[in-house]
Amino acid sequence: MVTAKELEFPAVTICNLSPYNKSIAVEENAFTEYLLRTNTLSFMETTLNYTDSRTAGYKNGFSHNFVGRTNNELKNFFVTCVQKWQLIYCDDFFTPRMTELGVCFTFNGPDRKSVMTSSTGNTSSLTMYIKVERDHFLFDTENDIKVVLHDKFEEPDIRQKGFLAVPGYSTFAAVSSTKNRYLGRPYRSLPREESYCIDTSMPSFTSPLGFYRRYSYTACMIECRQNYTARKCKCRSHTDPGNGTICTPMQFVSCYKPKTHYFEMRLQHTCNCPFRCESMTYTANVSIMEFPSNHSTDMLHNKGFSNLREYAEIRIYFNDLNYTIAEQVPEMLAKDYLYGLGWILAVYITVTVITLLKVLSFIIDFILSIAFTIFEVLYVIIDSCLE
Repeated sequence: MVTAKELEFPAVTICNLSPYNKSIAVEENAFTEYLLRTNTLSFMETTLNYTDSRTAGYKNGFSHNFVGRTNNELKNFFVTCVQKWQLIYCDDFFTPRMTELGVCFTFNGPDRKSVMTSSTGNTSSLTMYIKVERDHFLFDTENDIKVVLHDKFEEPDIRQKGFLAVPGYSTFAAVSSTKNRYLGRPYRSLPREESYCIDTSMPSFTSPLGFYRRYSYTACMIECRQNYTARKCKCRSHTDPGNGTICTPMQFVSCYKPKTHYFEMRLQHTCNCPFRCESMTYTANVSIMEFPSNHSTDMLHNKGFSNLREYAEIRIYFNDLNYTIAEQVPEMLAKDYLYGLGWILAVYITVTVITLLKVLSFIIDFILSIAFTIFEVLYVIIDSCLE
């Protein structure tokens, strides 16, 4: 655990889980029946009969600007943003980005100057007030907001990670951060021990990805899945990057979605996607309370907030200025251990032999000295007797 004077704020990506404007989506042949078959309750629906004349529109493709025409606009999605009790212009700090859920918005993204904070607690949080127009937008079963905290150079994993913020409630997210450091070659990176980490900080590094300018593990995995579905279905989702043919609603329901599910269940391990050698991960301890409080209701109505059940308050902050370091360290392998032990034994035996030889040499010298003395005494006695 390390205590710092200030911490870099996480990148915060926010998505509306019902992102499509209902009136425009219908014009684009993305009918309610089609959307029901692509949301989380689609398993409860019967298979569409594509030979029926009433479903002929499902064979028509989405227009290339479908997402742009039907998704939320930043200015309509965010009502107000506050940082450290100061009003900020949301569009100065949030950047639209295409994700698997359509257009989402990222705070402190890779193209922005890093936001640092030396303040802690929810009173100095990044606070957003968001309006979810339940009757105007559709796609999934929820009318919630998805929030993902991530490294600013990591593509957000919108489908698998993050937490939900619910309209009509205040959501408080106390953030904890971990700095991950993996060793480069010849050490394999954790938790995927079959690969080596990739050092994206090297001046000579260029991203091996085709659709993402910056390399990250999540971007690599998304691209791997997209390449698989494109091969199998001969088309791409309207939210996928690239210039390939966009799947028709029929192709999306009959091929793209089941192939995506199969890939996620069976084939993810086949992707060659190493982790970056150094990155940050963030977790959040989330709590909620009803929004707004009773004494604030009249004031908000006077400020033009109508139907307060459609508004959500989200506060993101650090509880303290500590972060954890998760560092991979070299591990002595069994052969290295035996090799080192062999050297130690060799040195020990050598020193022991030398010591024994010195002792033996001393004993021999002592015996020879005594023998020589005895010889001299005998010589004197014999010589005196001869005289």
